Amino acid sequence: MKKLKVLDLFAGAGGLSLGLHQTNCFEVVMAVELDKHAASTYKENHRNVEVYQRDIRKLKYTDNTNNLIEKFSDVSVIVGGSPCQGFSNANRQKNELISGNNELVKEFVRAVETIRPDAFIMENVKSMRSSSHKFFYSINDASELNDLGVTIIDEDISIGKYTAFTDLALYMISRNEDLSQYLIPNNLFAKLKAVLKQTEKSLQDVVKYFQSKNNKSFFQKLTSTSEWEIQYHSYISDEHRGLWLETKIIIESILNNNEFSFESLINNLEILIETQKLFQKTLEVINYNVEVDRYFINNRREVCISVKTYNVYEYLLRKFESLDYEIDSDILNAAEFGVPQQRKRLFILGVRNDCVKKYPVKLPDPVLRHYSEYFTIKDAIQDISYIEPETNIDSEPKIKSHTLNNLSTLGKYLNGNKVQLYNHVTTDTREIAKLRFKALSQGQNFHDLGDDLKTTYSDTKRTQNTIYKRLKYDEPSGTVVNVRKSMWIHPIHDRAISVREAARLQSFPDQYVFKGKKDAQYQQVGNAVPPLLARSVAECLLYSLGIDVQERVSDIILSRQLDLVSNAN
Repeated sequence: MKKLKVLDLFAGAGGLSLGLHQTNCFEVVMAVELDKHAASTYKENHRNVEVYQRDIRKLKYTDNTNNLIEKFSDVSVIVGGSPCQGFSNANRQKNELISGNNELVKEFVRAVETIRPDAFIMENVKSMRSSSHKFFYSINDASELNDLGVTIIDEDISIGKYTAFTDLALYMISRNEDLSQYLIPNNLFAKLKAVLKQTEKSLQDVVKYFQSKNNKSFFQKLTSTSEWEIQYHSYISDEHRGLWLETKIIIESILNNNEFSFESLINNLEILIETQKLFQKTLEVINYNVEVDRYFINNRREVCISVKTYNVYEYLLRKFESLDYEIDSDILNAAEFGVPQQRKRLFILGVRNDCVKKYPVKLPDPVLRHYSEYFTIKDAIQDISYIEPETNIDSEPKIKSHTLNNLSTLGKYLNGNKVQLYNHVTTDTREIAKLRFKALSQGQNFHDLGDDLKTTYSDTKRTQNTIYKRLKYDEPSGTVVNVRKSMWIHPIHDRAISVREAARLQSFPDQYVFKGKKDAQYQQVGNAVPPLLARSVAECLLYSLGIDVQERVSDIILSRQLDLVSNAN
């Protein structure tokens, strides 16, 4: 049969594409991925695919006459996992009010609406169905949302703390002044926020921050010349300018090891930072055409805006249905489809009504229904536990010398037909980390360490349970993230999990090579869609289109066959 041509948006390292490839029914013709390291990995493993390594918002699907550009006219399937971020008043301390990631969700919609493929697969975080994932209502949305019948919600959202300058700042906002002139550069703003964060610890931590080589050089350069005063193009008042110059004097005192007022430093930074955040978030509101009913101060002395919002998930379902797609959506657990990992992700499967051959359009039922059936970490990585990983990213691949006879079905799939073991590299671990590795047993984490091994953490209570987690061989993994940052520990060796071991936990076979810097490789693995899960969803898409699949994930997992197609080259 003729393979279905695919466009992969937000392709990452290529987990979705690999899953589709494994069915032998799809041909990916273009992948869109902005990150250079992930794009490099994608190119390495999908060599016949055009990779568009630019901002997806600049990608044009039609020409000047509004006709589809030729390379998109044959696209039958669109897949992708656009970034999406929740919002709550609890995270109001972030610089951004409106997540650009949420806006990228609409780029997937734009592609579907413009190209009108036979089918699509959209993957995202399971929490996208929650109320925290929202779009801010703008005048531009009114007609579309009314036609779709999307629920509009009135909300009061906190955007910062009330300070001595808030009333004046709100007055300037009401006058529609150019607020950008009252902002200091982002790099300086980030430094000042870091200083304020240090004040939550102690005076000594603040001094230590300024005495570090990079910070000392940065602030000395600013305060020793007239540079400090011109960081603002304009001041909102004489008091604002005076506060800024007073802050300079305090910082100079710290740099010169002189006495300074800790309380004044905190007060000044809070006022300056909160004022900038208020202006930044107002500029976002303006740039995104968000409809704001009013600014006000609530009874907790917070600056708030009254706005309208609507739920991302509801919008997507109603939008796709309006485009004449039969939809199914659900949260799938990767462990139920042969992945040695409990990873729950939201999938939306859509098939255009005139293309549906078999009803209902439905996401896959679990292949492995019970926890006792799930593949384990041991199934995934035990066979390479005898191979010592490297710490140098440029090291030659290791050579596997073991046989496949006694391996699980998963182990055979992961090994594929390659004797080389690429990406078997780990972080170069400090001595304190090695001591922590040795102190922890399988299933334990940072919180099981003695106090003498927690001294480098300033707030141990806020440390997540996934930090310094020693994996348990006889269980599936938890959700794989960037395991270098989380410092996941091998079940039986006192070392970190390698990039390859993490990739195996994501169901990437050993033929799949990751490119880029070490941390970038770990990040790509953590961000990826597990190929076996992607393949299972793709099989359901094919079923709805009336296309038979010769070999299913369920056939391979349950019958222990060997020849799972795993090479994307």
